[in-house]
Parts: sequence; C-alpha cells; structure tokens
Amino acid sequence: MLELTCLQIAVYIIHYHIMRHQTTTNEKDLRMKASTLKTNVNHLNELLAELKRRDCYAIEPDSTWESVYEIKPIVLNDRFIYFGTIEIYSNPMNKVEKLRFNLNNPEHEEDIRYFLRWTRRAINKGLRS
Repeated sequence: MLELTCLQIAVYIIHYHIMRHQTTTNEKDLRMKASTLKTNVNHLNELLAELKRRDCYAIEPDSTWESVYEIKPIVLNDRFIYFGTIEIYSNPMNKVEKLRFNLNNPEHEEDIRYFLRWTRRAINKGLRS
C-alpha cells in the first residue's frame, strides 16, 4: 500500500494547481491572440475595401522602388491565414504571390506579424498618394 506523508500530498496539490493555472493562462492567451488577430484582419479588409472604392492601389512601403500592388482580402480560418498580392506592373510570370501561414505553428508567428504590418503600411501609403 502506498503511504504518502502530508508534505508529499501538499507538494502534489500545489503542483496540480500550478499546472492547472498555467494551462488556463495559455488558453486565455491563445483566445486573446486569436481575437486580436481577427480584429486586425477585419480592419485591414475594411481598409482594402476603401482602397478599392477609391480605385487606388497599395504601394510598396519598404523600398525606394515603389511597386504597385493589388492586395486581395486577407482570409482567416481556424488554422490558416492567407495573403494574396498581385504586382500590377511586373512580368506576368512573377505577378501573383499567395502566402499561407499556419496559425498553430509558432515559427510562423513572426511572419504573420510582418505581413500584417507590411499590408497596413502599403495600404496607408496607397491611400495617401
């Protein structure tokens, strides 16, 4: 028969509560991250609709050569986020770029942030011109 001391039982109880708290905190963080991402994507899609309504294009924000892009609406589902751009004045073979990132993959997190920022800056630059 297994006999546990009061100290061992207390350690197990504390460990249980710590682990339970950590998993719920991580789940809350993931839910907050998902809702923030959804809000950002909805805002960017509204800006893309405004850009299209004004009959303007997004402009490359990171380069001195200001390439002109038509950015497709960003699609967000449970596992993936999709970005699509068409470079207007380029070679037809290199014209379309489609990107897909897995939301559950931590390695894609920085890329998703980068493309959301790039999209927002490109749209703002297109709206200003």
